[in-house]
Formats: sequence, C-alpha cells, structure tokens
Amino acid sequence: MAVEPVEEQKPAKSREKTRKKQKNGCGQWIRRNGFLLLLLVATVSGYVLGLFLQSQRLSNHTIHLIGFPGQLVLRAFLMIIVPLLFCSLVLGKNT
Repeated sequence: MAVEPVEEQKPAKSREKTRKKQKNGCGQWIRRNGFLLLLLVATVSGYVLGLFLQSQRLSNHTIHLIGFPGQLVLRAFLMIIVPLLFCSLVLGKNT
C-alpha cells in the first residue's frame, strides 16, 4: 500500500481574503488617499468656477455674498493662530 502525498490547501478564509484584496483594485487606494483626492477635486472645481465667474458681470452685493464664507474661514484661522503665536513667544522668552 503506497501512501499518496496530501496536498495542503489553504483554509477557505484566507482564500476569500486573497480574492477580496485582488478585487478591490483602486478602491483601497481611494480609501487610503481619500483626503488627497477630495483636495484635488476641490482645487480643480474652484479653479474652474473662478474662471467661469470671472467672465460674468456680478454686482458688488453678489461679490460680497460669495466672499463671505472665505472671510469667515480666514478670521477663524486668525482667532486660532494669533493666540498660539503669542503664547509661543511668551513661553520662548521665559524659558
């Protein structure tokens, strides 16, 4: 009686994981770099919107309404950065 060698098979779970990894393709890249992708989309769309609005004749009131959210963001950054800068300078001087 000859004993035939038994081929070892991967467990079913590891085969499923391998298949899932192969099927994802660029989905995994998008999940890892989602912020980068959104940043690029926002930059390009802002550029295109700026080119489009530049050719339009907008009233001063409309221009102020469009610029208002940007002013809010800039002022919020200043509310954070100025106190941090002041504290850093004071702590740097005292140490």
